[in-house]
Amino acid sequence: MNSVAVEQPNSARHRRWTLATSVGLGAIAALLAYRPIFAVDTFWHLALGSIIDNTGIPFTDCFSAVHPDKPWVQFQWLWEWIAFRLVDGGGLQSLRLANAVVFGCALALVFRAVRAHASYGMALFLTALFLALCVDRMRVRPDALNVFFFAVGLPFVLGGWKQLGWKAYGIPLVLGCLWSNFHGGGSLLWVVMLGTIPASSILSNFARGKGPFLRNLAFPALGLLGSLLNPTLAEGLQHFLGIYHEATTRIPNPEWDPTYSMLFLADHPNLFLVGLAPYLLLLPFTWLMIRTFRRRVIDADTIQFFLLAAGTLYISHHWVRTVFLCIIAGLALSKFRHPLLNKGAISAAILILCSTFHYGTIHARGSLSNALHYMHHDLEPTVYPTHAADFIEKAGIRGNVFNEGKWGGYLIWRGYPQIRVFFDTRHNLTPRMWDILLEGLSLPRRTNAMQASFHEFGTELAVVKHGAEPFDAPPVGWELLYKAGPEVIYQHKNGLNSTENLAKARAFLKGKSARDFGGNRWLNEKWRANRILEDQNTHEGRLRNARRLYRADQYDRAADAFDACLGSAEFDPVVSLWASAAHYRSGDLQAARLRYQAGIVALRKAPLLLQRDLSALEL
Repeated sequence: MNSVAVEQPNSARHRRWTLATSVGLGAIAALLAYRPIFAVDTFWHLALGSIIDNTGIPFTDCFSAVHPDKPWVQFQWLWEWIAFRLVDGGGLQSLRLANAVVFGCALALVFRAVRAHASYGMALFLTALFLALCVDRMRVRPDALNVFFFAVGLPFVLGGWKQLGWKAYGIPLVLGCLWSNFHGGGSLLWVVMLGTIPASSILSNFARGKGPFLRNLAFPALGLLGSLLNPTLAEGLQHFLGIYHEATTRIPNPEWDPTYSMLFLADHPNLFLVGLAPYLLLLPFTWLMIRTFRRRVIDADTIQFFLLAAGTLYISHHWVRTVFLCIIAGLALSKFRHPLLNKGAISAAILILCSTFHYGTIHARGSLSNALHYMHHDLEPTVYPTHAADFIEKAGIRGNVFNEGKWGGYLIWRGYPQIRVFFDTRHNLTPRMWDILLEGLSLPRRTNAMQASFHEFGTELAVVKHGAEPFDAPPVGWELLYKAGPEVIYQHKNGLNSTENLAKARAFLKGKSARDFGGNRWLNEKWRANRILEDQNTHEGRLRNARRLYRADQYDRAADAFDACLGSAEFDPVVSLWASAAHYRSGDLQAARLRYQAGIVALRKAPLLLQRDLSALEL
């Protein structure tokens, strides 16, 4: 890639600065990546790793409550197995630490690769941009390895293949094999990137380039061969292609949307940077391409860079999750020799690093002290149904489960094989299952979804968020098994394990109410108790505390807390409606009617969740 390379002195000082900056940038990335686990599909990956460790790679949808014998296979088996071994040996903290090391190494490798083709300032700027673009991908899941393997292979496709002689032919094979077994779909990116090498031979000199073309064709061929050395690649890709359309259209998922869509969701400068990056980098890349062709300074290296940059720009535009790829096109900036640009690159890099650090800590947690506190948590609070899973596991509950969509993976990890789930983020659903799932996402229609799932697929348990009827009352034919804040478990009275599960629940609760037992545990959870203390000092915080009391079924205390909020600030109709619900649940019907009328007159359309609960007051 001579046309975009910047000659760098091979001095000891240059090597020291490169090494020191690589380590520093890697440390920043590792610090940002060492966060609580929040990806909703991490845990079904770990459950698969457990099965792989014990019996080998499964080829059926064994976690499904509907079709456990249906053919299905995952192509990230090596990540799943290694992740399980890490957790089995050192707990979730070891997996979080490994993920942080992966991202730290990735950023260090990207800086070293870019530094070989750009000035120090420009390399620092592009690496900081790379960090900003992939900071939201710092999740404990297999696609984290896509960032890492991209960084490993970047020096090779940016010209390293020319400097290794015949040894270069081993790298595509080895990297393709490793990448494929960690993330089969991502390894195809490696094959595509390698494909720009022989393509440049054709376009630069077809008549005399048959020899170089045939030799260079071996690079993508070996990369593809390495990818095919994954025993589950073909079946895994077949499954993925079968569910891809439904998975990206039935339930909106921003990470599969075009990158510019982030501009409509952004509430932080870092997210605007993500939304604009591919299109801003397209400008200097286009300018460089036009200038190069006008001057007719065209050779195979130049064409390969153009193909590589154009292809990765397109991919980075197409999906938010791949936006980090656009930094290859950013190398075109190194050809701008204007002094202000080169001097400003370091300042821009520092600004981006500060913005990214702010986004990952203060913006996400409210303060740096909170961010440091949350680093000690293995799980992101409120993401997983930890209390429901504890109850299922410790009480020994069995049966097929109709579940909240995002909770499927965690329930699999904690409850399989005693329970199987209706849905998890593998999206292995039939059209009828999709219809029931979507109906279950609507609180007013959730009861219908639960009934349909029971009668059509035999899911006798329901683990859902905020229940299914006004005030979380069990639907007809169901019985409340357990409730911990918003985590609710119902048991169908005619289920295969109904008698056994109800007896186990009573034994676990030891004579206490399912609501009180779980509500107290949920309310007194350590991190939540700390937040309750912190929130006592502001009106908004006290309002959050009142809602927490309501969710924990502490209705007398919640009613007093809502009344205090009404008396300490300007009248808020929504708060009045919450107060009416709390008074109704505590048995004070007169106070409930008064606050309901005051609130509903001022606010004709109550929020969906509250409107559903308050519908009981109109009877």
